[in-house]
Amino acid sequence: MTQVFFSPTADYCSALDVVRPDGRGQYSGKTLDDFRLEHADVQIVDSEVSVQHDRNRRITPPVEITQERFWELLECLPPCKWKRGVDGEAFHISERITYDIVDWCVRIGEKYYSFQDTDKMSADEAIKKVADVFLKMEAA
Repeated sequence: MTQVFFSPTADYCSALDVVRPDGRGQYSGKTLDDFRLEHADVQIVDSEVSVQHDRNRRITPPVEITQERFWELLECLPPCKWKRGVDGEAFHISERITYDIVDWCVRIGEKYYSFQDTDKMSADEAIKKVADVFLKMEAA
């Protein structure tokens, strides 16, 4: 398995560089000590650890959006997993943000929401994720 210099607090991508057999970065030529001057938490890990970390930090909680934004997202590309039912309506944008993370849009009643999560979830699961957050807030 490929190893990388990994920093869980790096701004954009947690994999800073690929580790060569001589212990230096494939692209930067830096050593672990060099990277630790920039990021104190750098360590060497299997690349899969970095991929999973980056994927997970792209998942966001639902936020309320406007009806106009919901319709803009619905009409910009063919919606994926679009479903309208008694509990609400949900779809995700076909373009990936990264890995399997997509923008989900949900309507429950007359309110509209958006969040980023895996394309593996169903529309019903997306509606439930929003309902779990916002219906609990309204009940409190």
